[in-house]
Amino acid sequence: KEIQEYFRIKNYELRIKGKDRVSNLVIEHLVAKLKEKQMINDAEFARKWIEARRRSKNLGNRAIKQELFQKGVDREIIEEAISHQRLAIREDEIAEQALKKRINSWGNLEPLEFKKKAFGYLARKGFEFDVINKVVEKTLKEW
Repeated sequence: KEIQEYFRIKNYELRIKGKDRVSNLVIEHLVAKLKEKQMINDAEFARKWIEARRRSKNLGNRAIKQELFQKGVDREIIEEAISHQRLAIREDEIAEQALKKRINSWGNLEPLEFKKKAFGYLARKGFEFDVINKVVEKTLKEW
């Protein structure tokens, strides 16, 4: 999808300059050739994207799925990559790590206020309700 988007923008620029544009047939043929030569691999891209986003941003599955879908990765490939990652890393562990980074700045809050902030924060990070509930309750007990 990103390659097609690049050519769409490039065609717009060429049209403004009055030059010949690249046809959609040529673009489709180019993408097919790149896939054939394994230079474009959505499954590998999705796997690496998930690893990178988990490492750098501590994002939940919902947020990662949304990002990959916006990048043009097929839903089946996204689901397969996410399910493969679930075997390696549990989502509640990632949510705990994300919450621990924020817990110091919320040190003087009442438990109810902490719970509201934690729920909102983890939901924005893309975690599911049951994961958020489990992590917040566990953190409150330890706190």
